[in-house]
Amino acid sequence: MASFAERLDASLSGQLADTTESGFVALDARVRRADARGVLRVRAPAGLLDAVSSHVERRCRALGRRVVVADARAESAWRDVAARFGAGALPTESEAASEMLASAASRARAVVLVPGSAFGAWDQAVLHSLTEREGEALFVLLLAEHAELPSTLELIEVSEELDPAALGCWWDAVATAHAGKLSELDGWLGAASRSERRAPEAVLAELPESSRGLFERLTLAGRAWPAAALEALGEPGDFPRLLSAGLAELRDGFVSVRPMAPEAPSPVNLEWVARSLAQAFPQDAWALARSAELWGSLGKLAPLEQAMRAALGLVDDGVSRAELWSRFAAALDACPADGVALARLAGAELALDLGDADVGLEWAHRAGSVEPRARAALVLGRAALARGDLVSALAALERARDLLVADDDARGGASVQIAEVRYAMGELAEAAKLAGSVLASARTPSLRLAARNLLGKLLLANGDWAAADAHFAADECEAIGAGDLTAELRARVNRAIALLSRGASEPARAMLTAVLRDAEARGERRAVGFALSNLAVLAIERHDYGHALELLERTIGAHRRLGDRLNFARDVSNLVELRLRLGLVEQAEQALRFGRNALGPGAPGSRAAELALASAQVHLCRGRTPEAEREVRAALRSASMSSDGDKLGECHRLAARIALEDGAVPRAQAELERARALAKSPFDHAEIALLSATTSRALGSPERALADHAVAMTREAGDEELAREAHVLAAEIALDQGEASTALSHVLSARSLTDDVVRSLSGQIRSAYLARPQLQKLARLERITLESPEADVEPVSLRPASEPPRTSRGATVYVGRHPSVRSLLDSISKVGRTGATVLVHGESGTGKELVSELIHAQSGRAQGPLVKVNCSALVETLLLSELFGHEKGAFTGASSRRRGRFERANGGTLFLDEIGDISPRTQVALLRVLEERRIERVGGSAPIEVDVRIVCATHRDLRGMVERGEFREDLYYRLSGITLEVPALRDRASDLPVLCDAILERIATERAEPQKRLSREALELLARHRWPGNVRELENALRAVSVLSDGELIEAHDFIEHVEALRKLSAEPVSSRREPSSAARHVAVVPDVAAGGPVTDVAYREIRMGAVSLSDLKRNIERDCIERALEDAGGNITRAAALLGMKRPRLSQLVKQYGFLVNGAEDPS
Repeated sequence: MASFAERLDASLSGQLADTTESGFVALDARVRRADARGVLRVRAPAGLLDAVSSHVERRCRALGRRVVVADARAESAWRDVAARFGAGALPTESEAASEMLASAASRARAVVLVPGSAFGAWDQAVLHSLTEREGEALFVLLLAEHAELPSTLELIEVSEELDPAALGCWWDAVATAHAGKLSELDGWLGAASRSERRAPEAVLAELPESSRGLFERLTLAGRAWPAAALEALGEPGDFPRLLSAGLAELRDGFVSVRPMAPEAPSPVNLEWVARSLAQAFPQDAWALARSAELWGSLGKLAPLEQAMRAALGLVDDGVSRAELWSRFAAALDACPADGVALARLAGAELALDLGDADVGLEWAHRAGSVEPRARAALVLGRAALARGDLVSALAALERARDLLVADDDARGGASVQIAEVRYAMGELAEAAKLAGSVLASARTPSLRLAARNLLGKLLLANGDWAAADAHFAADECEAIGAGDLTAELRARVNRAIALLSRGASEPARAMLTAVLRDAEARGERRAVGFALSNLAVLAIERHDYGHALELLERTIGAHRRLGDRLNFARDVSNLVELRLRLGLVEQAEQALRFGRNALGPGAPGSRAAELALASAQVHLCRGRTPEAEREVRAALRSASMSSDGDKLGECHRLAARIALEDGAVPRAQAELERARALAKSPFDHAEIALLSATTSRALGSPERALADHAVAMTREAGDEELAREAHVLAAEIALDQGEASTALSHVLSARSLTDDVVRSLSGQIRSAYLARPQLQKLARLERITLESPEADVEPVSLRPASEPPRTSRGATVYVGRHPSVRSLLDSISKVGRTGATVLVHGESGTGKELVSELIHAQSGRAQGPLVKVNCSALVETLLLSELFGHEKGAFTGASSRRRGRFERANGGTLFLDEIGDISPRTQVALLRVLEERRIERVGGSAPIEVDVRIVCATHRDLRGMVERGEFREDLYYRLSGITLEVPALRDRASDLPVLCDAILERIATERAEPQKRLSREALELLARHRWPGNVRELENALRAVSVLSDGELIEAHDFIEHVEALRKLSAEPVSSRREPSSAARHVAVVPDVAAGGPVTDVAYREIRMGAVSLSDLKRNIERDCIERALEDAGGNITRAAALLGMKRPRLSQLVKQYGFLVNGAEDPS
């Protein structure tokens, strides 16, 4: 590190920073802020990085902040930083590591200076995760001039030149660091000016040999060494000499030495440090890897292999594993040739044991024709089998068997593996023959049990469940007798699978639970993984999805700790698929990211197709069809290479779905043909039947026969998701063909299947499932079929018959009869009963706050408080205080503790209006509350639990704001799981008469005066206005004219005289007026006969001009006639039916459909 004199000399000669505010001055301003936080990149010439680092450190220390500087020689910057915080060993998973780092640094409000030279692949993964976290710390990445660190982070370039402003910043920091005392500054300047600059090599050469030895050993360690353990590397008296010579420094309890041109180290020091690293850091994979590299420098293969095996056993994420394998390979390459090939073969076996199939195959190939050749062939066979290359695996294993002439047991083991390959290839008879042959000649219990295990799997494959059950029961007994715990647990798991296949779910579950308990007690992690994965299958069958999710997550953890990358990849795919099925799209995407990150750049070949398929499904759910298409093509390539016919068929079926989503029907047809040729299971055939019917409809020629066939096939397959999809498709086709009753039958079947699932769900999972687009589509179909006049059935009630009708608290009523309003109220009644977060979207003035009141009134929290906050009305600091409260003294004017709106809403509902207007900082705070259900008051640190339902509202396009980077994507998905759209007034203008009547009634009540009415001309004038301010604007207009008009009848001229917008509208010449909007056209319930000609002429003219559609006209006439008949009959449905000449049940249905309230003694149902 440069001396004071060097830095002073550099500054005085203008060699420190640039002349623009984007350089040194900008960096100075950035770090001087007391609340500086986040991640910042600083790029400068390599020779200036120490000076830049010193300046930042001086500035931040003057502000009272802790400064942590990572060792530039550390092999991992973040691990060095964590050690300096005393945070212990970082997790190998990058997201968990970033969370621990951010937490430790935030607690200290630290500034962390990190040289980019200490960044490996793992460190970059941690950095990527760290940038997405919020906290109180500032991380400054110091990069050499040409260093590249992929990132979109803020970048400040610092160049050579120093202008007066930058020089002033530098001197100010120096003066502040010396407390501004003239005597101290003068003394420092004099000492710095007189100091002699000497080469560090010359300084080191003058020290005693023991001190030089300590310096070399600290250099070889490749990391900052704990000062408390320094005696492991040398004598205690040597370090002070290095310190006083400026060759070492002590910081944060760690010792590091000054970089120096490398010399050939002594073998004694190499071995000394190799042993010391393993002894001082036995649980640190990177210390062990460094130890292995030092052993490699000495050409000692045995300790090298031992250290790398230990290191690889400590990590379970793909990025770290890949980095360690690379270092292992480089260490072997540096060794003398003797024995390296055999070491590579042993490494290949280790890679296969750890689930790194690609590494195993590569290392086996690099080992070449090493003796014993049979061992090499076995490794190649295992590697090919793990990658799904069955043909290559078979060839290698058969070669190994042929070479194992003298060893009967080893030959038998190879034969069992060959039989496993034949089993995987579907050659069951040949597999049975091989396994039977091995069993007949096996002399060891382990070989007998391996052969019997395969024979039992063949019984399962042939569907002979009872025989398989008996077979594995016998295996269990034999394994117990042989003392083979692994084989015993394996037999019990397989026996549970046999019971499960026989339909004996409960005995299977009990057996698997016992296996799980015993395996955990014995430390048999592989059996733990198998038990958990099969228990998850049982939970899914029972629709116990919450438990299934938990079991799958535990399975992933078990296989990850085991290093079983094959099963880990399969588990991740299964978890993604289940989360997608439940509507947990964001969580599915998170699981996929986690899985791919943990597996690293090369997922196992045989599982790559599953991961790519899972990714394609996520992209399809998000509507990202190009990305989905790319992933499904990758899955097809992987499945083709692994000869996995089942996975190939699944790929083609998903590709057909993507093509249909894109409207590429010919491409969908081609994919379906390929899938049909590969179909085997009832599920395969059912999905193909469903997609064929969908394709037929997309071509414009829907066939009822195809839809009915799809329904039958999906029912036979026994998958409720596929069956629901088939019923929805059949309903759509029936509606296309005008068969409303048939459509309703299918809709009710789909609803029944959905309800079976919903009953098994609770909490957020239930809310997410109900918010799925497929179920919203079903709800729309349900409304359409129930409202159809041709569907001559009674509508299905939305509440159980035993439940009394709900009433809103107070006078909370949403007025309207338009279908969009009925749909909204229907959604409110369903959503209200859940505890889900709701986003209410609509233009200003549409009544979003009223919707929040209705949701609260419909919920189980109706007796609790409803607290409202207008987020756009407060600046950030006030809004945070308003939401979370504050402690006394938290800021100027905070003279006492104050409870925030979250605390006040505890047990009830919090309505956040105009959520789209909140600042990024507030977004982070709100997201944290939604995730943790805890708050902290401003100025406080104690967490406060809150039980609050959140309802948000906005008129903004949040999705667009996310895409523009103006709104956090994770918060958007948290809020928008259930979104209610409030229609604009112009889109439901047929409600104008009832809205005006309700508003005028309220005004009259408030003023204690008779209610005023609107003339037809006044109503027609209102219908021509587009109402940009919606119901709020309408109410303001009505309040104005009701006060200023004379008499009980409000005429058009009253609006023209007193409402500016309507005055302008009336002044427009007829030719210049826009054609009425589709919503405004519907105000005239029946065309005015007096306007000229017979009714049909007037009606036809209105239809031809686009003022109304024929179906809407029929519906409007029907509704108005029913309303008049009910008025004439005093609300008696029987008498009203007689007036209309229709049957009472049909009228009863229509009364419900149009939402009329009947106040007579006769029940309309």
